[in-house]
Amino acid sequence: METNVTGKGDVSSATTGLIVLGESDRYETVVSFENSIFGWAMKVSGWWSDEVTRLWASRPSKVTALRYSTDDPDANLKFLLDLDGLEHLNLWGNVSDDSVISTLENLKSLDLNTPIRRRLDFRRLGRLEYLFLATSRQGRGFQDLIELRDLRCRTNDPRTLTRMTKMERMRLEVRRVRSLQGIEGMIGLRDLWLDYSQRLVDVLPITSLTHLEEFRMDGLSEVDTLDWLAECRALKILQLGRMQSLDSLAILETLPNLTHLSVYVGALRDGALRSLIHHPTLKAIHIEAGARSTDFTDDDVAAARAAGKEIDISLYSYPA
Repeated sequence: METNVTGKGDVSSATTGLIVLGESDRYETVVSFENSIFGWAMKVSGWWSDEVTRLWASRPSKVTALRYSTDDPDANLKFLLDLDGLEHLNLWGNVSDDSVISTLENLKSLDLNTPIRRRLDFRRLGRLEYLFLATSRQGRGFQDLIELRDLRCRTNDPRTLTRMTKMERMRLEVRRVRSLQGIEGMIGLRDLWLDYSQRLVDVLPITSLTHLEEFRMDGLSEVDTLDWLAECRALKILQLGRMQSLDSLAILETLPNLTHLSVYVGALRDGALRSLIHHPTLKAIHIEAGARSTDFTDDDVAAARAAGKEIDISLYSYPA
């Protein structure tokens, strides 16, 4: 059960939306209060009455997950200090004083969709397993968040992530990054997404991610080979964006578990696509490329589609 409450009094302002959730085994999972007094009060009242304020004050330990949003820059987060059972916090909006967040030692997941006015101090947040930061301002202790399993943030230097070896899912904005040095120790990483990746040159650290199952990136403008994917034999989903310098997809034929492929290629050297069309595990193929010649026919595509595959290959003429 999710309950929206328009805030009043000390907890929030008239422009604040508050959702209080019960316990959950994952951050994304929402369950009811199990007939607790909080769930009843917020469902019945629908607004922040004196009665709800009294109940909040008497039962703060019942709140384990909270989503809080505000557009009031003077909103005060000190009420979070009363929630000694809080493990999951999702904060949206414009908050002027976010120092309270750094004191919430029991947090396991933290989602900050708010501009951070100063660098957060993570030294007391060592239990975090999930972290989303809508900013690249990573404060003290960030490098020591060794329990993280899921991270979404901007980074200017992946080497700050070196100690996060328990990582399983990660989405990074790497707009200014040239090398991925720092992620090679994340051998348990299963899902990697790189936004604004065009400036990357050194992608070799990905060779050590042998358990990687899903890999998405916006493309690479200066890398002309996919050999760095050869050891990622667990890959199932591969989305590469625009690879302007790439001229061969041959290495993809060796990935035994690949099911979904999407890539934009500047100009294929040999146009060798037939083996990909008939790849035994590939179910969906989207390729846009320039090619001087191709080795497949319409019959190949028809046969693959008849076998249930989704085939979308767009080839444009590339001069000899």
